[in-house]
Amino acid sequence: MIHSRFTRPETSVCRKTLGLAMDQEIQIRVNLRGIIIAVTVLVTVSTIAIIYLTEQNNIAKQNQAEKLQARIHMSTDNGTRYVKISDFIPNSAMIFVYPYTGNATVDTESFHMWILIRLPIHDGGGKDDISSFRAYSAIDIQLWCMIKYQQQHEWLEDPCHGSLYEPLYGIPFAGPAKDYAFKNNALPQLDLGVDNDGYIYAKPPIFVVDKNGVVGSGREVSADLSEKYRAIGESSLQNALK
Repeated sequence: MIHSRFTRPETSVCRKTLGLAMDQEIQIRVNLRGIIIAVTVLVTVSTIAIIYLTEQNNIAKQNQAEKLQARIHMSTDNGTRYVKISDFIPNSAMIFVYPYTGNATVDTESFHMWILIRLPIHDGGGKDDISSFRAYSAIDIQLWCMIKYQQQHEWLEDPCHGSLYEPLYGIPFAGPAKDYAFKNNALPQLDLGVDNDGYIYAKPPIFVVDKNGVVGSGREVSADLSEKYRAIGESSLQNALK
């Protein structure tokens, strides 16, 4: 039998066909792997985007809820409503709850009661901005009686024990609160602002003595401020007694 040194043509074709088929299969696998990776990345990115958007939405809702809760709530016969600067005339006041919860039991606790005052005109109450307003704890700093704003005399008064406070800084100038706890004491105070919708709100307080003060104990003010406004308050009291 004679063996040819040459490969038969049909054998070469088969090998080429087989090689082409293998290359195609490899390419298909590569393409499929790429598709799987792309789908995986797309799903991952979509999941992250959904989580992020959900968190942002929750944050926005929480911020909105906090914004509404911080607004000063006025009680009316039809429930509560928010207040604006234009709702008050100079030398006027109202009681409000802070922080407002909507819970009738919590919102009637005396230590949650505050007094919003629009100052008299001669004290700056004629300005149509937030500087015309003050917000003080409605609890006396000595014996925890509910205090009231007396429009006639333009001061705050503890009707139980006779302590009097001037309206600009809440500094006591008469009665037992004048010398209570520490020398330069004053009513706890909330810092106020006006939001983008024009409503008055309370900024987050820090309830320590040298910041916003402590309800029922007081707020420390400077010696110079205390001395100046006690003298002003005492003068107004003398004029009222004439």
